[in-house]
Amino acid sequence: MPYGPISGAAAAPGIVLGAPLVSVGETRALMIQKLVGMLGGRDDLDKIKLGDWVNEAYIDIATGFDFPETDAMLGISLVSGQPFYNLPEGIDYTKAAVMPDTTGFRGGRSLIKIDLDVYRTLPESSLYGFGFCYNLPDFYFVYGNVLVVYPTPVSAVTLTLDVSIIPQPLVRESDSPILTREWHRGIRLKAKQMILADNKSMQESMLAENEFVKFVQARGNRRALEKTNRLATAYVAGRDCGYDLGQNSGNPFVDRGSDF
Repeated sequence: MPYGPISGAAAAPGIVLGAPLVSVGETRALMIQKLVGMLGGRDDLDKIKLGDWVNEAYIDIATGFDFPETDAMLGISLVSGQPFYNLPEGIDYTKAAVMPDTTGFRGGRSLIKIDLDVYRTLPESSLYGFGFCYNLPDFYFVYGNVLVVYPTPVSAVTLTLDVSIIPQPLVRESDSPILTREWHRGIRLKAKQMILADNKSMQESMLAENEFVKFVQARGNRRALEKTNRLATAYVAGRDCGYDLGQNSGNPFVDRGSDF
């Protein structure tokens, strides 16, 4: 019910997201060792916290850039009568949601991502589609750590959620980042800049920041080379009773019309 509380969600899938690799490239121990050398052997820094700075830099970089290593797919088992589903920890944001649909010629479809404000404008789930829809969710959004689908499913179906994750921190000495090896140096450069800034060495921090920026620029946006320039639309092929949230986002009940 769009005007009711978002509570009583189904249990989250038992999955661990973003777990560190083991001894792949630079480990936590090696990063700290190299970081000490990069800092020039300064004895006025709290070396006990070097591991914390490494993790701050690691997560800052991993969530600040578009890495394929931070992409994940989750299978969410939707059940009849349940619109709310807890998500596992470690999700930064959702990218897409797809599900099988035997009523369309494609065999599946994408759900349209909305927000809480749009959700509050939708009618009671049983009234959606004026009785002509296929009783499968058309929309989704995340509220806190809860996945909300609308309309409420009337049968069991598996939804695949594409997400970007927040990697778990490096804890053991043998833990390695999930990012490719070329970015391990970048983590150390960013950690160096953070350490100098936190210790009020502002001039040295600015120089370290410049060094990090040059490193990033040299890497380029390689992820973009793997992507195609396709226009994303809210139109879902294979559905005759869905609704468009594009230019009519204030009124989702604008008939999209037939595919044919």
